Amino acid sequence: MFSKLIILSLAFACAFAAFGVDISGFQGAPSQDTFNCFAQNGKEFLIIQIWEGGYGINPDFVGNWQKAKAAGIQYVDAYAFVCNNCGGNDPNNICYSIKQTLPAGFDGMIWLDLEDCDGCWTGSPDQRMGFAQSVASACQSAGLHMGVYSGMGSWGQVFGSAYYDAGSLKQYPLWYAHYDGSASMDDWSGVAFGGWASPSIKQYQGTTDFCGTSVDLSAY
Repeated sequence: MFSKLIILSLAFACAFAAFGVDISGFQGAPSQDTFNCFAQNGKEFLIIQIWEGGYGINPDFVGNWQKAKAAGIQYVDAYAFVCNNCGGNDPNNICYSIKQTLPAGFDGMIWLDLEDCDGCWTGSPDQRMGFAQSVASACQSAGLHMGVYSGMGSWGQVFGSAYYDAGSLKQYPLWYAHYDGSASMDDWSGVAFGGWASPSIKQYQGTTDFCGTSVDLSAY
């Protein structure tokens, strides 16, 4: 999905080419019928949570990935919610655990989910960014294709300001959240954060009942 995202960002600057959903560990293990329904209703990509902060690996990731591929969903990525004040969130441990969990045939992205939660982050903005950069670097060194997920509000909560620069994280594609219900990136200039010039994916609607489960809607 990494190379396709880059190509599409150039070829479809003003129009989306694919629509998809993401599911977290809270959804557990939806049925095969649910994944079939995603595919039958035009969802061409799926992003599944693989790392759940202090809870570690999502035990349903592999089964959900297999169901998605069986449904014919071509592009299946993973996202990792990380936090520097959560147990087990040493960068090398995160990346090693993810790599050991990924099934044979996985060729998607690992999106680094940077959001706040109660007690999840500690230290100064620079210390928090150093941790995030260390996770991305360690995972990239482990051979994983990395991206970053966040939103203007979430970024400001973690790093103190939406204008706090992402530094080396800007080399990675950005999946951003802005729940305006519009599958268009025309809003980017008004919700930009971290110093990225442009995003690759937009999560435009959150917590939506779709195919009998709760998902977020995205497009690229």
